[in-house]
Amino acid sequence: MYRNVALPSATDLEDGVRDWVFSEPLRDLIVHFGGELPTTDARTALGWLDEFSYEHWDFRRGVERADIKQQVFENASLVLAATGALGLRGHNTPQRDFYDRILVLGGGARACFLRPDYTASLLRQGLTTDGIAGLGSERRLSPPEREIAGPGAETEADALFRGFDRAGVDARIVTATGPRSSTADVRRANTADTYDAWRAADPAPVSTILIVTSEIYVPFQHYDAVRKLDATVETVGLPAAYTLPDGLRQSFQPENYLQELRSALRSMRRLLETPGDNGDRR
Repeated sequence: MYRNVALPSATDLEDGVRDWVFSEPLRDLIVHFGGELPTTDARTALGWLDEFSYEHWDFRRGVERADIKQQVFENASLVLAATGALGLRGHNTPQRDFYDRILVLGGGARACFLRPDYTASLLRQGLTTDGIAGLGSERRLSPPEREIAGPGAETEADALFRGFDRAGVDARIVTATGPRSSTADVRRANTADTYDAWRAADPAPVSTILIVTSEIYVPFQHYDAVRKLDATVETVGLPAAYTLPDGLRQSFQPENYLQELRSALRSMRRLLETPGDNGDRR
């Protein structure tokens, strides 16, 4: 239905963001949800999109991604086609054979098992590195997640450790905690916080980093990595259909793709505000 829209490159960030923001699939989605993207510069358009996506595509409203309620859409096929063209599917295969570091991102318990296993599959295909780290948080697992992770696993970091152990991959687990807010509540660590925690734990200069996540999260987690990490960064995601031998897999619906499209454009907006200057990063 659509041609794939290239994710903006750090070497041509402004033009790449403009092409992505004013692309046909994104325009069609906006129109489908009753909006009209203003004819402005990309930065202004991203500000408008932040507000528009909050109203129409933010299904979390304070809950975890796994707790998003299923939605009914008039044209789910449009949502899937457009978000896929915008980079939320694909980007599964690394472009290099070697990276100084491989960073495997944590998340829900399913992701904490699937992503290490996918990393193991890439290593079996010839990918090499000088070090692998799993980036997790101290977020407490929900009861369904504890069933997946097994007895004694209480946090996301615990689940990630077990995922690497099960996959047979030697990895260092780096745990981040969120900063305290003005109300003295503890915000749980987000992706950017885990990048900061890893950089503090492994401060040696590196040239190339591979981020491993799930393909639906590639755009937003990639641009947070470009913003946070002083290296050439590439991000790959395990395909949505990737399944472990015991049947464990992730399942995504149109509302999940719209939610992560919002995450992607917000991450892109943050990057434009603090662009990197360390070479090309996919």
